[in-house]
Amino acid sequence: MKLWLKLTLAIAVVVFSFTVSAQFATISGNLTNRKTGEKLPYVTVRVLNTGKATSTNTDGSYRLVLQPGSYQLKFTHIGYYSQSVDLQLSDSSIVVDTSLVPTIIIAPGQVVYDRQYSRAQEIILEAIRRKQEILHRLGRYSYDAYTKAVVRDLSNPDSVKIMLITETQSESYWEQPDKYKEIITARRQSANVDPTQNLISLGELLNFNANRLEMGKYEVVSPVAEDALDFYDYYLLDSTYVDNNKVYRLEVDPKNDADPLVKGELLIADSTFDVVGVDGTFNQGVRMPFVSKLHYRQTYAQFEGQYWMPVTIAFSAEVNVDFPGVPNPMGFDLTASIHDYSFEKKSAPVKFDEYVLEVARSADNYDSTAWQQRQITPLTLDERRGYERLDSLEHAPRPIGRTLAFAGMGVMFLLTQPAGEDWFHFNRVEGAYTGLKLNLEHSVPNTDIWLKGGYSWDSKLPQYKVAGRYNVPGRARFSFGGEYLREVTRWKTLTGSDYNPTMEALFFKTDPLNYYERRGLTAYASVSPVRHVMLHTSVNDHRYRSLSVSTNYSMFGGPQPYRGNPNITDGWIRSGKAVLQYDSRMLWNNKGRISTYRAEQYTLFSVGAEVSSPDILGSDFNYRRYWTSLYRRQRTLGMGITQLWLFAGTATGALPAQSYYNYAFFDGEPIDETSRFQTLGPNYFSGNRTAYLYLRHDFDQYLFKKSGIPLVRDIPFTLNIYGGAMLAEFNNHPFNAGDEKLLNTRSPYTEIGFGLGNLTPFLGIFNLGAYFTWQLSNYDTRDFALRVGFNF
Repeated sequence: MKLWLKLTLAIAVVVFSFTVSAQFATISGNLTNRKTGEKLPYVTVRVLNTGKATSTNTDGSYRLVLQPGSYQLKFTHIGYYSQSVDLQLSDSSIVVDTSLVPTIIIAPGQVVYDRQYSRAQEIILEAIRRKQEILHRLGRYSYDAYTKAVVRDLSNPDSVKIMLITETQSESYWEQPDKYKEIITARRQSANVDPTQNLISLGELLNFNANRLEMGKYEVVSPVAEDALDFYDYYLLDSTYVDNNKVYRLEVDPKNDADPLVKGELLIADSTFDVVGVDGTFNQGVRMPFVSKLHYRQTYAQFEGQYWMPVTIAFSAEVNVDFPGVPNPMGFDLTASIHDYSFEKKSAPVKFDEYVLEVARSADNYDSTAWQQRQITPLTLDERRGYERLDSLEHAPRPIGRTLAFAGMGVMFLLTQPAGEDWFHFNRVEGAYTGLKLNLEHSVPNTDIWLKGGYSWDSKLPQYKVAGRYNVPGRARFSFGGEYLREVTRWKTLTGSDYNPTMEALFFKTDPLNYYERRGLTAYASVSPVRHVMLHTSVNDHRYRSLSVSTNYSMFGGPQPYRGNPNITDGWIRSGKAVLQYDSRMLWNNKGRISTYRAEQYTLFSVGAEVSSPDILGSDFNYRRYWTSLYRRQRTLGMGITQLWLFAGTATGALPAQSYYNYAFFDGEPIDETSRFQTLGPNYFSGNRTAYLYLRHDFDQYLFKKSGIPLVRDIPFTLNIYGGAMLAEFNNHPFNAGDEKLLNTRSPYTEIGFGLGNLTPFLGIFNLGAYFTWQLSNYDTRDFALRVGFNF
């Protein structure tokens, strides 16, 4: 049977390959300078009267796959005369090598200018007008793209310097006014890259004509934005040729270094004033630590006689990280070839929705022949050798030094990161815990399974969790599932980030968290009734039990005992819960794994309710909880990022202690912008009703740079300010057992502060920050808090 299957598969592959080769043929070749013989990178190779185009790689090589027929290829490059070649293509591959003649510096009809200012302003105004006209006319288009990213160790020669390679092939769709969708149809990568992490896509890189360009936390003013003249000076350098069309070459000069701006050159068509080329970098307003020599390039080609569209995008940078074991410097290169444009004809195979980026389920199961059809930019010899080397190294035994280094990093992960607690952790209630965790996401189609188990040795508590979720196929997001567990759980707080206390407890006997045991089951379902909105419902049946301190062990903590662990209210909580959430961010779908797409401006809003009743569910408790929350992140007046947190909650009935609204700040936490109310110390403020507001604004370096004050504008530090108010009280609610150590407010608890970052730019990836916070209210907590630590 096995032999029969192998023969069948072999025959199928042969037949498929023969069929493909009979329907398509490959055109490949090299482009050189006719006078010098030098290879020409980024030459545009266009198939006239079609939407197909490609470009040469850095070795000057190109590749096209076409059906048999008659074609005319056109080769164009900035500063060179275009050349056309007529072809009659059969079902066999052919090689077409071409050399281009450079345009003469000064020729009839071509003028060299001496940085003419006024003429440049006239040209850019016409270019802005033309951009608005084209965008108004261009209702919908689609295209295919091939994108490649390469990371190199620049201190090593030849293919040894290549550290990783990723490639993706994608289809993209755009529609007025701002609908965008990209689908990765196939991807491959060197063996040292996890396929699920290969998500290189074009995204905003293509949309150079937008008024603002998204660059991480920066919003860069486009040099052809409607208000571009407020931010840039333009100088006419000279004119040259692109596709036998005369074009102006303009220098783009930012008016200041405080705003994030582009600097470099624009190519503007003489007759139509279309943007036909971009070559530049970013000014000092775009601050990327450890990144230098940023270079961005787009080359354009004309389609359907009217639309100049990008056919090549190249982005490169040098990364300088002074850290042991990390190559320094490293080079990053991203190159995209865009082809098969279709205007107003090709409708998207799926509707535009929350998934701005999708990975097709067959993306990792591509056929090599099918891949070759769509890889329109060939790998260079250096990159092919890099693939071979990386794939062989990945399967070779690791050197003992590297093995020990990875082991050390693993130990630090277990001791400090929240995700490491599933494998090992230590605290005063459990003592040492060891366990295993297994994620079987999509091991069964549309199904996720999670298994976790372990043992707390000092408290002698076995722990486990079995959970599963089924994602109903279809465009609408709908899933249901359940879990059965027994675990030690920490008290939940409304402030502060995830925190792993293992290192502090194990070494210094510091453990600010409180714990209890929970066991039982939950059944839940989630559905997205409309775009950006999600409804989560669950039925919970859990037994809660107080826990006591079980160990006094610590390596260097001394003989004093750990502090006690407060009691909760023991008993069964059987409840129903519903939460309606709004998230303005788009999503990406990685073969069924749904995640939020990174955004610097977005809104999160939710309302929720929980009901527990002996009459309805047979619970030991009778209460109602209601809450609402709002988080907003946005850029504000070109002066950095503002974040706003709002929360309000109330409850009726006899609320158990484990369901209180709690606030706490843990002294051992690393610097984290999500940690709020830093003067609380290790105290817990609790209540059955609460409200808080917190506001933080990160100026980055804008406030110093835009001050215009000598010396101040050169300060290299970042600055943020923050402050908030909180209320937590018990209203018509008695204290339960163990509540005596919980604080609640008589009047608002308030604080303000500021932080300075980038204090040690000379320490590589280590960035020292200091936060200074003052309590404005009059509570017996800290009047002042100073936090100093390294961000990574």
